[in-house]
Amino acid sequence: MRFFCPSVAVCMASLAMHLCENGSQVSAFLLQSVGRTRGTFRLSDGSGDGETSLPLRRHSHKLRVGDSILSSTAQPSSKDALPAISSPDEAKKFIMMTIQQKIQKAEESGKGIPSKYINQLMGFIDSYVDETLRGGQSFEGLVGLLGPLLPVLQMSQNFQFNRVHRAVREPTDLYAWGNALFASLVDMKSSKIEGDSHLKTISDALQAGENVVLLSNHQSEADPQVMSILLDQLGFSHLGEQLICVAGHRVTSDPLSVPFSMGRNLVCIHSKKHIDNPPEMKAEKQRQNLESMQALQDLFTTGGALIWVAPSGGRDRPDPEAPGEFKVDPYDPKSVQMFRVMAKKSKKNCHFYPLALCTHHILPPPATVNKDLGEERRVRFSPVGFALGPEVTEEAAEAGGKGKGAVAETAQEWVMQGYERVKIVS
Repeated sequence: MRFFCPSVAVCMASLAMHLCENGSQVSAFLLQSVGRTRGTFRLSDGSGDGETSLPLRRHSHKLRVGDSILSSTAQPSSKDALPAISSPDEAKKFIMMTIQQKIQKAEESGKGIPSKYINQLMGFIDSYVDETLRGGQSFEGLVGLLGPLLPVLQMSQNFQFNRVHRAVREPTDLYAWGNALFASLVDMKSSKIEGDSHLKTISDALQAGENVVLLSNHQSEADPQVMSILLDQLGFSHLGEQLICVAGHRVTSDPLSVPFSMGRNLVCIHSKKHIDNPPEMKAEKQRQNLESMQALQDLFTTGGALIWVAPSGGRDRPDPEAPGEFKVDPYDPKSVQMFRVMAKKSKKNCHFYPLALCTHHILPPPATVNKDLGEERRVRFSPVGFALGPEVTEEAAEAGGKGKGAVAETAQEWVMQGYERVKIVS
């Protein structure tokens, strides 16, 4: 979904002050302004025979009664009316000043976020304001989206994730808010979608109590939100809500990631890229991973689970041999084999689908793998790419002449090819 309200000429009364003071209040008219869409997706069936277009739909994530971020019908008070905002520069100046004041006020009250993350937060907000205004977001809509950020950051401090975490939907709907925040960064008109015809098959399998695993590359911390946004536009919003992400330690520990992770269904693990850091915690991390694997096995046994996993163990990185390009990280065959073993043990049918994502323009990862938390986050308004391949079966993969690890190899080959078709060239 892309939000469109081109005018930034008028600021609604006390909207900004009201939202920044209390993230649980967003006026009803704002829901209307951030729910507008226009443009089309570019779609392909993967055959190379051309693309078709799909009209964009109104965002369907209805924020329910009791969801405190976007459910209020309160209207701004005229006594707090603000001067008209006549340009994007004025809009940005006001937003940055207001947020800085709120950060200072929170710190004075003893409820501030850790000081070492403030520059990281302000860098994110600075680029977010620039890029969403460039993408067509209204000033009112932008203030509404950022208004809850500080209260949610404060609320999420010291939050402890269980090995299996269910999305926080009330009293604050963090799933819907995270999707809305990142939707303003997605250029839907130029996004590329391939293989959406498989979604109905996946939905039917889940409805029948079968399991589905998406073997995907991974490029951005916002990948789960981007997938939900695209699934919503394609008419499968329920798949976005059902999606269970295999999540590494970083997105459940970094203060800026935690609020968005709280809004997702997660199985929490320590990836192979970070399990040795620090060395004295390796044994404990391995123990926690065993607990997570048992929880994952329980999900498979129950059935009807839609799992998204990156068998590479982390995000793709820039290709050193091709400046500006990203290279799909190789899959770990052992990771894929582990999922296949759990699937067989569950006695439930399980389907494996390859998925290629091109999302790094939205929220680029660092050029190298960092051990410490607190990486810089600069966002961009950009199209995204999404290519969902046909189911990979063990029989078909092995029939292709591949030996042990045939499913992983077949899925990776498809993802690399699919990525080339839907990648976004800036």
